[in-house]
Amino acid sequence: SYVHVSTAYSYACDNLIDTEVLEDFYKSPIDPDTLIKMTETVDETRLNSITPSLIKNWPNTYSFGKAVAEETVKNMCEGLPLCVVRPAIVICAMKEPSPGWLDMSNVYGASGIVLGPGIGLMHSFMARDDVHIGLVPVDYVNNAILAAAWETAKRVAAGQTAPKIYSVTASTRNPTRWGEFF
Repeated sequence: SYVHVSTAYSYACDNLIDTEVLEDFYKSPIDPDTLIKMTETVDETRLNSITPSLIKNWPNTYSFGKAVAEETVKNMCEGLPLCVVRPAIVICAMKEPSPGWLDMSNVYGASGIVLGPGIGLMHSFMARDDVHIGLVPVDYVNNAILAAAWETAKRVAAGQTAPKIYSVTASTRNPTRWGEFF
């Protein structure tokens, strides 16, 4: 199986606020081949100047890029045993390999918000205490990826070839608010 790891925020764009984002493929904000050609032929200064008009409703290039990548994978992997896993905000491990384990490449998200003040790099953080945040431990995400790969292989072997999307979040069963996180 091929498991493409995306993000639960790949379609967190302002035109979908207060709507349910389903576990389905959505239309890419731009044709992936067009975007690739642009990045290969347009100079960096020009790309930087047109980025706001390219990403339109997306909050940043990260979620925009993940949306385009999902379309790319869907198109390029036709006929392969494919699934997409969309984790929310990945934080330190709950159990495996040990409680609190954190890959240092993951200090730019919610874990970094906790780590920053601890090492004196961050002195304040503005957030509404009542807003829910979708935190999910890295070991839960890893286990979901393995389970998705297994289920995809089993499903495709049974003749069900349509790619499936899995969201990995804790927001509805175990909601956390910013006020509880700090």
